[in-house]
Amino acid sequence: NTRGMEDSPEVSPDGRFVIVGSYSPVDFGYCAVNGHDYQHPACNSNFYDFSGTERPGLFGANRILSSSEIDHRIPSLNYDPKTALIPIATPPVASFGFRLQPDGSYAQPFVIGIDADGYSWQQTYGFTFDWTFGDFASIFFSWNELGEQPETNNDIYGALVRLGQEVKIGEYQDAQLINFKAVKANIDPIPVCGQLDCEFGNPNITPTRIWFDNERQSDDLFFADRIGADFGPPKRVPLSVVGRGESMPHFKGNTLYYMCDTGLCAADLTEGADPALLESWSEERQIMAPLTLLPWTINAGRAGRVVAVSEPSLATIREGQVDKLYLYFGYITQTQYGTGERDFGADWAVGRVPIR
Repeated sequence: NTRGMEDSPEVSPDGRFVIVGSYSPVDFGYCAVNGHDYQHPACNSNFYDFSGTERPGLFGANRILSSSEIDHRIPSLNYDPKTALIPIATPPVASFGFRLQPDGSYAQPFVIGIDADGYSWQQTYGFTFDWTFGDFASIFFSWNELGEQPETNNDIYGALVRLGQEVKIGEYQDAQLINFKAVKANIDPIPVCGQLDCEFGNPNITPTRIWFDNERQSDDLFFADRIGADFGPPKRVPLSVVGRGESMPHFKGNTLYYMCDTGLCAADLTEGADPALLESWSEERQIMAPLTLLPWTINAGRAGRVVAVSEPSLATIREGQVDKLYLYFGYITQTQYGTGERDFGADWAVGRVPIR
């Protein structure tokens, strides 16, 4: 964890790697509260390590001019906020992987994703591991291709990668995607959204199914059965409650973990049962909650309080002679920069706890 943002974490099933889908040296919450104004200090002040050791290879690092100034132009996309119809701040964002260390920490960071000069709104996120073999892995992730026609919002992609070094899945030059090394998952959007313009977010792949959400639309959970190298028709998980918001599913053993409102919930699936039927599931239980139920979008002087927990994933890690199951998760802590109505933000970070 660093000051700034570590969002959308996922651990490999064996715990050897963690991928943080969205890293930025900027307090993105502070920038958002101030309207993503590219001229505002909230979108320029940053905690970047200019030695390059903390986050080596950060896409768009050359746009960070100082600890208080960022160049918000995106050369590879021909974007300039000074001439754009809708100017918006673009502090660098990229995905990073980390390797488990003997002391239980994670280090040896490596950048992973699609290089668009760190364009904030065009990054891979929601990584999930299909399998790992040494440093090689089959991964899935969410991403939205710029300029695609028709526009389908975030889709799910799969790729074969070698972890522990720079993983460039693709890059942009002159607003064109080149050297792309991923394949889009063929999942019908109509059962999910009723239209092509559909969010496929935060996938979790298992040997039999892929689980995902449509975050920022109806905020529900879905799954699709694996059929060879393809996927069957997606179906809604009936644990989804209208108006509450469920996202970021992770299935382990016979239990589905997911974000429910601002906390984490879990429910057990009866072995061999149909996940589309409510009677197939146990009663939902909340397993983790923030310290306050008030959203971070209210400046109430709660600096240091956790206002949301998210993105559950699980790993079994060998510790001595014992295998221990850990829950990894993201959490958001309110930050404070003054007493004004917009002098606050949010620090995204990653944590873990043993499952009892």
